[in-house]
Amino acid sequence: MAFDTTSRNSNLALIEYVQGYLKGHGIESKLVPSEDGSKANLFATVGPNVKDGVVLSGHTDVVRSTASRGTPIRGR
Repeated sequence: MAFDTTSRNSNLALIEYVQGYLKGHGIESKLVPSEDGSKANLFATVGPNVKDGVVLSGHTDVVRSTASRGTPIRGR
């Protein structure tokens, strides 16, 4: 499965997919759209809301690399 979430594009298809996946597992979430409605963030809580909880965070937009596949970037 793949979603083209290059930063110039909308991420809504991916966000809506993840939201549906979470809902299918009984996890409620909140979609927060950007000002223009073309992108969104998704927040979900799993388990009890306690002081010492754990936060997992990620992002859905990507920037295409100009390097060829398998070519080290800056010596990496």
